[in-house]
Amino acid sequence: MVKGTLKLKEIDQSIEKLEGGKKKGKQRKIKTLKKKAIDKALKKEKKSKKKGGSFSKLSTLGDALMEIETKNQEDLHQSHLSKKESQIIQNRDTQRVQAILDHPLFKANPLQAIQQHLQSQFNKN
Repeated sequence: MVKGTLKLKEIDQSIEKLEGGKKKGKQRKIKTLKKKAIDKALKKEKKSKKKGGSFSKLSTLGDALMEIETKNQEDLHQSHLSKKESQIIQNRDTQRVQAILDHPLFKANPLQAIQQHLQSQFNKN
């Protein structure tokens, strides 16, 4: 493509020097060269699409998703909780889990207890 554009520039410069009928012939030649260059570029583009198939552009989508995921993970790691606040939250969660494990319905049938809990939560809404 670069060689073609160099040739076109040389032809343009030589056209400026010419007069009359010779100028028109060179202008026609430039048009055909430009059309050929455009056709060549389109063919290359079509070939690249055929090689990659219809999923060739998904790699860029995957890269974007990975970038978003890493940003989200960085945000999670950079929480603004102090050590004391995070320890309070951890203790509260530990107490909740222990209360669930000690509950008699959960001890008898854990799956039924979870199912019953979920049904009651959905029925509230």
